[in-house]
Amino acid sequence: MAALLPDGNWGSLAYSQGDQLPVLQIASLFGTSGLLFLITLVPSALALAIADGRSLRHGWIAYAITALLLASSILYGYVRLQRPVRGVETTFGLVSIDDPIGLRASASYAANILAQYDRRVEELAAQGAQVVVLPEKIAMLTPQMAAERQQHFSALARQNRIWLEVGAGIDDGKRPTNWAWLFAPDGALAAIYEKHHMAPPERRDHYASGADYSVQTIDGQSYGLAICKDMHFAALGRAYGQRHAAVMLVPAWDFDYLDGWIEARTTIVRGVENGYDIVRASREGLLTASDAYGRILAEVPSSVMPGRSLMAKVVVAAPVPTLYTRIGNVFGWLCVAAATLPLSLNRTSALPKT
Repeated sequence: MAALLPDGNWGSLAYSQGDQLPVLQIASLFGTSGLLFLITLVPSALALAIADGRSLRHGWIAYAITALLLASSILYGYVRLQRPVRGVETTFGLVSIDDPIGLRASASYAANILAQYDRRVEELAAQGAQVVVLPEKIAMLTPQMAAERQQHFSALARQNRIWLEVGAGIDDGKRPTNWAWLFAPDGALAAIYEKHHMAPPERRDHYASGADYSVQTIDGQSYGLAICKDMHFAALGRAYGQRHAAVMLVPAWDFDYLDGWIEARTTIVRGVENGYDIVRASREGLLTASDAYGRILAEVPSSVMPGRSLMAKVVVAAPVPTLYTRIGNVFGWLCVAAATLPLSLNRTSALPKT
């Protein structure tokens, strides 16, 4: 499903373990496939016991292996979580206002929301934020409006001496696009990123999709940009791991607060798989900062006007090397092969003899 369907790894039962840190660490080895294997291991053993009962020869071996694998995985997780994190403490500010700004929004309505974003950015900068992240598509803009907004946010970043990431949608009347802009403390547009993977409403509206990755050096570490749905795809998350990202800045827009929990945890798993921190600012969801081990460092729900802000201190270090970044979904494909081979053999043995 992850390889063939348009929603990628979204919806996997693996993400139910998003808050179970010792179990979650197996993702650094085998990704969501490893988590899913552990989750289904006990039910599989129970099913075996119910189906075959005492007639299963040496059945105790299957049950012992199940217990051993679970215990080993949890022990690995506890040991991994004891690793010290050494780096530079960086203060991140996150801002979200749930109210949307469409192309047909009145000038006064849009100005009020955008002014509130400005006020909250200035407040966070005054409190010591070094990097401020705004959500996905804080406004839908025409190309002319987008140029004006870029100038505005450039000045905002320069005046407050911060790195400022902004999500914006652009509609030229042909195909809409979804962007993340990263402005440097001198006001320069340091990096841009176009969303790769579209949510169902965007697919319906025929959004164009990007193909490039964006990595920017900030204080000696590599920061990657992605947008919401992109982090549902383990392949994209791994691509940033291979580019040695230490932090991922992720503007997002979820569907509601319950959806926001699973979307935030999905993104956190990408961080564990590839050893980087996550800073995710969502509308209609959660504002979340987590480290490379999946520990949530700060989290609050978003809100309608006047919005919600969050300050998060994150020790930004070099990315943590992981086996998953090196080998990808090898374990998952091995599981597919291991399941497919017995089925094919059984089908072959059931064919009538000629």
